[in-house]
Amino acid sequence: MSKDERPSFFTDEHFGADIVEGLRRLGVNVVSVNEVGRRTLGDDSHLDWATANRRVVVTHDTDFIILAAAQEHAGVAFCQMEKYDIGGMIRSIHALWERETDESCANRVQYL
Repeated sequence: MSKDERPSFFTDEHFGADIVEGLRRLGVNVVSVNEVGRRTLGDDSHLDWATANRRVVVTHDTDFIILAAAQEHAGVAFCQMEKYDIGGMIRSIHALWERETDESCANRVQYL
């Protein structure tokens, strides 16, 4: 699978720069809510932006699961923060990136 087919990600405000940078070192295309100037906006706005930019939302906020059920989207990767340390979080998101395509992520919530 080419890098062009792999999903791109958008992390919400609960994911630190260390996770974003760790993913980038592994070749993952990822931006954070802070980097795109959306920190103060609501979850619905985040999902709309991620959808328009074909990015899977990486979150541990259950509100995204509810929002995703009501509209089309590029995908949601739901992470239980208490389940992983930083390295485990990076590995689980990277594993999703390696096995999925942007198309296979669309309109799905994936639990990591």
